[in-house]
Amino acid sequence: MDKNKIARRGTIIIDIVLYAVTATLILNLPVMNIFLGRIFGIILVANGVLKIFGYFSKDLYCLAFEYDFGLGILMIIMGVSFYHFKEQQLILLMIGIAFLVNSLFSAQMTQDAKRFGLKEWHKILILSIICGTAATILIFNCVLFDDRWRWILALTTGSAALLSHYVMVVTDMRVENRK
Repeated sequence: MDKNKIARRGTIIIDIVLYAVTATLILNLPVMNIFLGRIFGIILVANGVLKIFGYFSKDLYCLAFEYDFGLGILMIIMGVSFYHFKEQQLILLMIGIAFLVNSLFSAQMTQDAKRFGLKEWHKILILSIICGTAATILIFNCVLFDDRWRWILALTTGSAALLSHYVMVVTDMRVENRK
């Protein structure tokens, strides 16, 4: 199996994990209070490794992993640091920043997608805006830190997973149609 397929499939697995975390947040399971930093730390490290791996794979249009080298390193550093932080507000702030940066890079990628003729570029842009808005709300909610943090984190996590999943599916279909 080539690097591109491994990176794409790994990213989809991370997206499924993010969907499960979103459901856990919505269901208000106490496990999130206890292991919030560790769960997101593992997710960010795994996602960062996959992003770097994907960056060095042979992506036909270089869209799915275009800005992922720097983002991958950032996610690994943030994920490792989650093991040292116990302050929930700081963890939420860093999660918000990670997803905001990811959504900004995805929004930036849509201009290249448009140039390459990817018809779904505007849908990726809309999902990027939704994810970025949710992440921004999460960042500002850290200052207030009230009971809404679970719902805002669930919205942020779910929209980030949906954005990532959609980019993988759309660019993968595009590559398969070109072969």
